[in-house]
Amino acid sequence: MDTDLFEVIVTRASLSPSIHNAQPTRWRLVKNDIWVAVDPSVTLPYADPTGAGVALSCGAAVEATVLALSQVGYRATVQDIWANKDQRSWIGHRIAAIISFRAGGSIDGLSAMLETRFTWRGTFDAEPQDLCDWARVDTALVSDESTLAWLAKLNDVASLPILRQTSFRKELFKWFRLKPDHPRASYDGMNLAALDITLIRSIKIRLLLGPLWPLLDTFGWTGSLTAAAKVSQSASVIACFYRPVDESPITSGCAYLRLLLEAASLGLAGWSMAALTYDIEIERKVLDRMLISADRRLVQVIRIGKPMGSQPIRARRLLKELIA
Repeated sequence: MDTDLFEVIVTRASLSPSIHNAQPTRWRLVKNDIWVAVDPSVTLPYADPTGAGVALSCGAAVEATVLALSQVGYRATVQDIWANKDQRSWIGHRIAAIISFRAGGSIDGLSAMLETRFTWRGTFDAEPQDLCDWARVDTALVSDESTLAWLAKLNDVASLPILRQTSFRKELFKWFRLKPDHPRASYDGMNLAALDITLIRSIKIRLLLGPLWPLLDTFGWTGSLTAAAKVSQSASVIACFYRPVDESPITSGCAYLRLLLEAASLGLAGWSMAALTYDIEIERKVLDRMLISADRRLVQVIRIGKPMGSQPIRARRLLKELIA
């Protein structure tokens, strides 16, 4: 594989989702293998204290790489080596997977959805959506109003204590690109288009989550101001995605990307409800309500529906930041 084709594959693979759009994944071409690794300097100690979100993001990027290879006629074999904790073979990186490839593969139908998938952080279309009997063995797809309402309320309840952490809010601001002239607005993090907010609203958010927070919280107003239950309940379905408790997060991430691409193939977009996986007691409540067995862990919960707006231009790191 020549350098130009490798860059095409990485460009497409980098369209995979990542926590706060931090894009922690890096790629390296080594003969007939592609090494995929996490850059340990990209950390979110408060939003992702265990590193599970970064690892899941890298797993999604691994699957996106396989899909990108399929589109140019290569079949791939993935060796998941996350458990090896290898930070020596590639200095400054933790290798997550080694992808071996050779010519002769068929195109995976989901590969076309890499450009189509995006995160929608606004209200979803209220019109009923045809899910075409969509089903997955690792996902509880919730569409009944009572359970949607329960999940929406629980997400708000779980989110508030997290937002009350000053360190978490500061970290969140680190990845917000709330000004059009922010130097990283086109490359990573969450810009105005990705957040689906206006410049005026961004000013309000900076005040709410910044200097005004202590005062507003003292009077008990932060809960209503940060509540997202209305948006959550507008989703056509909330997907509770679960995997075996001992599964590698890289393997989980591969399955997670396919879930999101399946939704995209139905004309739908998603927005995670990460707070529901942040606390073990909250996670257990969801698993119990969904009748999910104890040998499974709740990887992610995602609101899914038809977006009420167009796909925003993606903020993506330059290739020189992704390829090492």
